[in-house]
Amino acid sequence: MNLTKELLHALSREYLNSYYSLNSYIGCTTNCAYCFLAPLGIVPARPVKAISESALVAEALADPLFERGRTVLSLNNRTDPFLNGEVKESTFRLLDAIAEAQLKNPVTITTKGLLTAADCARLDCYDSLVLILIVTYNGIPLPLQPIDHTVQEATIRHAAACRHVRLVHQCRPILPGVNDDERTLRRVFDYASRYCEATIYQGVRVNPFIRKRLRERRYDYTGRLSAKKI
Repeated sequence: MNLTKELLHALSREYLNSYYSLNSYIGCTTNCAYCFLAPLGIVPARPVKAISESALVAEALADPLFERGRTVLSLNNRTDPFLNGEVKESTFRLLDAIAEAQLKNPVTITTKGLLTAADCARLDCYDSLVLILIVTYNGIPLPLQPIDHTVQEATIRHAAACRHVRLVHQCRPILPGVNDDERTLRRVFDYASRYCEATIYQGVRVNPFIRKRLRERRYDYTGRLSAKKI
């Protein structure tokens, strides 16, 4: 996909009923087989700066769909918020802009990457925000998900030390025959429940494009195709 300046701006924010997506960067190199961003042509792709963090927050504040103190914000979910140093610093700048606007809206950051103890200590400094860190940890092996589970375990462990960040575990997606057996689910849940306040379980959203990506990695998905999660 040709990421023009206009397209980057269009992808930078979106109101999705249950949350408002703010994206200063577009694109992800992790390249999980099931990624719902892949049909957009931004996976796999090196993340590109879409808009300045201060301008992005200002545009959201001016949107009639945004309600101060109520609308949930989700940061950089068209990449991974901590994909690399460049995106990580941008995510922190978004948090700075939100704090400067004195917003009390819930702010969610969803990641499956590594947050060091130093990263988490830095997150914990945003004590004026309602900050929720959602860590994806699902038991899906390589090559369907090119991140080792020990990375997610370390992130959960480091984040648990935060005093001002709510830590939530996300077991997403659940793929039939891959990570839906009791042994895998129990192992994942038992670890996460030692540190996290809650677990989110989600299915998988599969269209013909995603099914092709799954088959390329030797997983033959034979279930329903749907624009919604199954």
